[in-house]
Amino acid sequence: MNVLLQHFMLLVRFRESELQIYLQYGIVILLLIAAVVWLFRKKLFPSRYNSNNCGDGDCGCH
Repeated sequence: MNVLLQHFMLLVRFRESELQIYLQYGIVILLLIAAVVWLFRKKLFPSRYNSNNCGDGDCGCH
């Protein structure tokens, strides 16, 4: 029982402050926004090169 009390006291001592919680939420939100932009980047910024022209004609890659 004494060991459980020591672990509880250790957890209470390292409790997160409000600022740390807000910073963690901010980081998570920024990462989610970056992930959504990364997923839809082909829709938002289409590629300049046509990948359908492979072998028939000059694709400009040689």
